[in-house]
Amino acid sequence: MESFKKKLCGLKGGSYAGCIVLLVIAAVLAVYGFAQGQGSYKPFDPTSGGNVKLRVKYVMGPFAEMTNENDITTDEFYIAEDDEGYWYILGTDAYNELPVYGEDVNDDTLAALPTTTVFGRSTTVPDEMVPYIVDFFSDTDAGLTVDNYDEFFGDHYLDSTAPAIGENSIFFYIMAGVFALIALILLAPADTGRKRVKAQLVEMEQNGRLQPIYEDFVAGQPFYSAPLKLALSDRYILDFSVAQGGFAVLQAADVTNVYKSRMVNGNPSTTTYLVLENEQGQQYGLAPNAGKSKDLEVALLRLKASIANRRASV
Repeated sequence: MESFKKKLCGLKGGSYAGCIVLLVIAAVLAVYGFAQGQGSYKPFDPTSGGNVKLRVKYVMGPFAEMTNENDITTDEFYIAEDDEGYWYILGTDAYNELPVYGEDVNDDTLAALPTTTVFGRSTTVPDEMVPYIVDFFSDTDAGLTVDNYDEFFGDHYLDSTAPAIGENSIFFYIMAGVFALIALILLAPADTGRKRVKAQLVEMEQNGRLQPIYEDFVAGQPFYSAPLKLALSDRYILDFSVAQGGFAVLQAADVTNVYKSRMVNGNPSTTTYLVLENEQGQQYGLAPNAGKSKDLEVALLRLKASIANRRASV
């Protein structure tokens, strides 16, 4: 029974497979965009701006902190030493995982430290930061002043809180977002439809209406078609294309004629329907928008054979 109900739920709404394909495409575009962005980073130059990266051995500090109106630290500023022994100013957030030391380290310790690549933007050092830099080196004989600090560190610092995005990356990120949005738009009605089918199946099972349908489907050779949103057995026709609710249950014995048409009960349509007709001439349209599906011919032949068998048995 559970396998039967699962098959029926799969006939409602859109296809999860299509959504998964779109999400995979979005992920590929995002990864490619990220790779493009990585390629846009150049080695940090403290005399010019742009997207930069720096191979950091360790950092000293922080020599300054930035706080918000609630006095909570948001950014911290350090002196970073790269893998070639040069010092630079580095701005990062309070949750970085950089190796931090309170002072300079000896050569042996430095050689044993791993190298961490930091990405960000090269940004002009603000005037209010300069006194903090000078004060940090006040106990040394470096001779650092507010007038000559740029001779030691340049007039730019690496701001890792503003990660760079290459121009090509932006295009791929936008395309990834578009594909992801389409997938979510398609997924929403599909998921809603499946929930409606599941709720209807629970209700039908509770009142005993589902059991005879289930027995008829497992006893014969059932036909399931996701493109047509249709399931057929010897006695039942289950239509999952209904706009409201889960699905409609039709009795195959009530059908006296079946054909393809773009008109149902005198109402013209731009799509091809599989039209069922009863003895009173009333028509019911199945499988809208499925005119190009190969399943349509299979379902048509099966329903015609069912009608012919019933007539022969009378």
